[in-house]
Amino acid sequence: MSFAETPLGLFIEDAPVAVAMFDCQMRYVCLSHGWRRDFGLGDRDLRGFAHYDIFPEIPDRWKQVHRRGLAGEVVQEDHDRFDRIDGSIQWLKWKVRPWYESKGAIGGIVIFSEEITARTQAEEQLQLSEERYRCLVEATSDVVWNGTRVGDAIDVPQWRELTGQTPEQARSSWSECVHPDGRSEVVAAWSSFIEKGGIFKRQYRLRFRDGEYHWIAVNGVSLYDRDGTIREWIGTFNDITDRKAAEEALRRKEEDYRSIFEQALEGIYRTTPEGTSLAANPALVKILGYESPQDLVSKVTDTTGQLWADPVARQEFTTLLEVNKVVRGFECQFLRKNGDKIWVSLNCRRVCDGQGKTAYYEGFIEDISERKQTEQMIRESEARERARAKELETILDTIPIPVLISRDPKCERITRNRAAWEHLGIEVGEHGRDGVNTTRQLRHQFLQNGTPLAKGQLPMELAAATGQPVYNVPTTLVREDGSKRYEIGNAAPLLDESGRVWGAVGARIDITERVRAEEALRSSEERLRLAQEVAQIGSFDRNMVTGEVTWSSTLAAIYGLRPGQFPGNDEEYLQLIHPEDRPQVAHLLEQSHESGEGTGEWRALWPNGTVRWIMSKWRVLKDATGNPVRSIGCHYDITERKLIEEELRKAKERLTEEKLYLQQEIDSQLCGREIIGSDTGLKRVMENVGAVAPTDSTVLLLGETGTGKEVIARAIHENSKRTGRPFIKVNCAAIPSGLLESELFGAERGAFTGAFARKIGRIELADGGTLFLDEIGEILPSLQPKLLRVLQEQEFERLGGTRTLKVDFRLIAATNRDLLSEVRSNHFRSDLYYRLSVFPIHLPALRERVPDIPALVEHFLQKYARRMGKNITSIPKNTMDALLCSKWPGNIRELENFVERSVILTHGSVLTAPLGMLDERVAQGPDKVVETVTETLAKVQREHILDALRRSNGRISGPQGAAARLGLKRTTLQSKMKQMGIDPRNGAGSC
Repeated sequence: MSFAETPLGLFIEDAPVAVAMFDCQMRYVCLSHGWRRDFGLGDRDLRGFAHYDIFPEIPDRWKQVHRRGLAGEVVQEDHDRFDRIDGSIQWLKWKVRPWYESKGAIGGIVIFSEEITARTQAEEQLQLSEERYRCLVEATSDVVWNGTRVGDAIDVPQWRELTGQTPEQARSSWSECVHPDGRSEVVAAWSSFIEKGGIFKRQYRLRFRDGEYHWIAVNGVSLYDRDGTIREWIGTFNDITDRKAAEEALRRKEEDYRSIFEQALEGIYRTTPEGTSLAANPALVKILGYESPQDLVSKVTDTTGQLWADPVARQEFTTLLEVNKVVRGFECQFLRKNGDKIWVSLNCRRVCDGQGKTAYYEGFIEDISERKQTEQMIRESEARERARAKELETILDTIPIPVLISRDPKCERITRNRAAWEHLGIEVGEHGRDGVNTTRQLRHQFLQNGTPLAKGQLPMELAAATGQPVYNVPTTLVREDGSKRYEIGNAAPLLDESGRVWGAVGARIDITERVRAEEALRSSEERLRLAQEVAQIGSFDRNMVTGEVTWSSTLAAIYGLRPGQFPGNDEEYLQLIHPEDRPQVAHLLEQSHESGEGTGEWRALWPNGTVRWIMSKWRVLKDATGNPVRSIGCHYDITERKLIEEELRKAKERLTEEKLYLQQEIDSQLCGREIIGSDTGLKRVMENVGAVAPTDSTVLLLGETGTGKEVIARAIHENSKRTGRPFIKVNCAAIPSGLLESELFGAERGAFTGAFARKIGRIELADGGTLFLDEIGEILPSLQPKLLRVLQEQEFERLGGTRTLKVDFRLIAATNRDLLSEVRSNHFRSDLYYRLSVFPIHLPALRERVPDIPALVEHFLQKYARRMGKNITSIPKNTMDALLCSKWPGNIRELENFVERSVILTHGSVLTAPLGMLDERVAQGPDKVVETVTETLAKVQREHILDALRRSNGRISGPQGAAARLGLKRTTLQSKMKQMGIDPRNGAGSC
């Protein structure tokens, strides 16, 4: 028999509540009808089905509870939410407990469930209702009150808050706070409300706690128990003092309006939109001819047919009123009671009700019949005047000059003819003056001598003011567009029979074209004169028949003459020419008589003997028979140009000579000379030079100072395929370390302080040629990576720049240092060293090339003897022996300097050498000298800094520190120590 058929299984199945029994795998063992009902499972048999397959939406927190129940724990929850897979929500109260088998082992769990969704929703609705009530109370400006019975009285705490009464006063004498006017009615109504219940509504004045009376509106309602007994009273207090004041003010305004309505001199009316009269004042009754306001209102039931003479005007007025709400000054004709028409002016507004619909029209009506009659008379008079004026205008339009007529002595109303309008710059057109707005405000202006004319100074105004004619008044008209017209004005007064001035007539003559032509001529002449003066050009115009000559003042000055002295014919003119140039000029003048033009350059001889160079161009005009009759031309003073040309010619010749000399000097010193010792001591070196020169490989020249590394570098360049390209030399030791980077790579403007312009670096200058870096061992470690990159990639960026520049150059480096030792001490990068030493060439010291010393001495002797202008033919044997025995620590440079010093001291043909200097150096010992000379500045500085650190026990700053001992700033010493790799803690190098 299955478990479901056991009494317990049948009990669970028939249980009215939701109960389900599960095994340890959460499979259904048995479930009640209530479980099926609450969870919508129907009648299907679920035994053996997994609970989680039936309800896949079961949350993880419930699965945890199930595991706790299977572990023997009883778990329950009184209010839990279950989100169903269909989107619905169930609120449940549940309990989970284990059930045991006969042997005491846990067989599964039993879940008891009660659906409380309806109760939860009801509680939520109640909470929502309470929240709405609370928000309503907080949002309203009214004071919400509630009253409860305390003995025989009612206690309202809010009443005590408003009035300031104590609970005892509120129970026994609450009515004393009510204003005496109406107190009894309030007490009676309140007593009835308390006794019988229902609703209480009253407005009365109440004395507040500040002692002032306020109008309040009190509303109340009774709340009952189930047995009908009044449980409590609730309601609101609302302070309506401001509203009462507004109502009182409105009442007074209505009274004022009624007074104005009755006593106004203008008609006041009120009608419906349909035309029914609603109200009329006595003035309107009088205007329209009715007996009384009541008579008008009762009889005028359709204003469109009974009052408006023109229904179309009434429709237009109504439309304007509906659109604009207010219409002012609407003029139309109304019908009086007897049928007569009158002119009225309407001012009306549209009044709307609470829904925005038109309720009625109201406004004022003014009788304007007399004004209309006056306007009609004026119009008829003006029409007659216009007809007469039209006749006059027709006559005036036939006159081609500007004519103006004023009909008043102040000349304020002016009639202009067609020519006058056009003179003002106003186009009349084919329709004549009918197309011109003659009432427009004119913005032209009149000037006299550049100053605006004051009112009353125009010719017509002067004639009208004086009663006398005015003639030939020059003025300048400035039109509205800014253009100017020049004119001459005439005017005469217009007199009546008694001789009184009633107007004026004027005419203007436009002389603009004449004035402008005169101004253009003067301007052209002035420009020509100024141009000639500035350019030093003199012009002439000679009548070759009469001999009359016109010339500019500049022309006389060019030839050194005073005004009036210029010759009138060719013979006299030739006397002004330099005698050597007269034949040439005479020939040119004769040719121009035939050809009609001439040009040339010659010298003029001034009366004071001054010679000036002149360039002339001229034309010869001929008559009908071909005879020359007129000569026109100009002369230029070109003396300065000739002087500059002569200086340039001499400078060019001098530069050519200097270039030739320098080229010879360079050839003699570098290119043209044979390298001394190339067949002996430098034979191996020159073999290497010959092998590497045709290639582009990097060459590293090694050797002591003064061994001729630059000479070898130039020899490599001149024997390479780059020989026609630049050879750029940089001495890395001679340039401060802070400037070496910009010197090599260049710098953009603003890259550092003082970089006011772009600087082209030596590497960029060497593009296509050879770059020779002498003393390359002096380059700081911080700059070495950048140099390595440009050697490997043949590209770089200027200091402060972002654009990568490509270059093609050959590098030759030289040093007197042991670079391999520098690499071992981390003072020189190994990768840069290997990049430089592609083809190293070692130059021997002079002490290793003793056989070459006589040839070198002879070469230097001839060089400096020739330079100093001496003739030295022999060298004493003891001198040559001393030179051969010397160790020459400074190598060839030292030998050259010694020979130069000897040539200076020599006064005859035999070389006089200061051999004592060699003896002193020998006494010091050759090894010491070599050591001293070959010791680099950087090494001396390094040893000096290390010594100062040892004596200051590694201390840098302070009075006894190394910086003070060396006379340096602390930061400067630290920078040098960093460059040289010196560790201050032990006073020794870090490598």
